[in-house]
Amino acid sequence: MSFHSIVPPISPNKQLNFIEHPSFEKKCSKAIAKFRISKDFEHLKKILNVQFSPTDPRPVIGPGKIHRLKDFIDYSIWKVEMSAQGLRKNQSPRVWFGIKGDTIVFLCIKFHGENYDDGIVTTEAESLISDIF
Repeated sequence: MSFHSIVPPISPNKQLNFIEHPSFEKKCSKAIAKFRISKDFEHLKKILNVQFSPTDPRPVIGPGKIHRLKDFIDYSIWKVEMSAQGLRKNQSPRVWFGIKGDTIVFLCIKFHGENYDDGIVTTEAESLISDIF
């Protein structure tokens, strides 16, 4: 039996599936209204679709802007700095998300002014991802 008969063919234009955890959706909708970042969030999805493409992944996000935080058996948790028009670079929101196969789930979003602790938010993201995966 050949390898190709076992593995199903992958569509060359396969896109990632994006899901928002309900708590992320609530927080993000407030942020979109306050900072007008809806276009920036859609742009982030496009960039993540290239970075984590199931068929042709390419590193388009600089290593200082994206960080793999935790690896589990079948998924991982990441944090990315989302560029946002009208905000200085150090004020850009940070987005925590999980990846499993061709699915990305957005978990947490934090802003510079919130004075958050990375460790606490990462622990929160770990808890939230268990609701989805």
